[in-house]
Amino acid sequence: MTNLVKGMGLGVTTVAVAVIVVVAFLWVGPGVQSFLGTTSASALYDEQGVVSIYERVSPAVVEINAGHGSGRDLLRMGTGSGFLIDNEGYIVTNNHVIEDAGTVKVKFNNGTAADATIVGRSPANDLALLKVDASLVGGIQPIILGDSS
Repeated sequence: MTNLVKGMGLGVTTVAVAVIVVVAFLWVGPGVQSFLGTTSASALYDEQGVVSIYERVSPAVVEINAGHGSGRDLLRMGTGSGFLIDNEGYIVTNNHVIEDAGTVKVKFNNGTAADATIVGRSPANDLALLKVDASLVGGIQPIILGDSS
């Protein structure tokens, strides 16, 4: 389990860094030249590269809603995001999103929604592993996690 938690931590960190870089370049974009002096903005900003990353990983990114109760009595406690890591329906998210939740719902990019089960949590690393029915993730390319090599 320790290697899984370390791998999930590395994966979440990698995705978080990638998202921060993408958002920073989308926000600042080619205008970054004024901040960097003589460095060419075109050397730092590859719009097609950003679009390519988004198109490749966005189907595996999910919205997560955690709460207590159901129906009209549902009390939403946390909302966040996560990402699909395999074809079996495992999803990585942050522990603070699902902490103390009685129910966890996942919504995929294609609009499909499902109940998720909390498989494991690491409060110290702020990571959690969820699972949805594998039949719901058919055709979705999971995000591939990197390793230390």
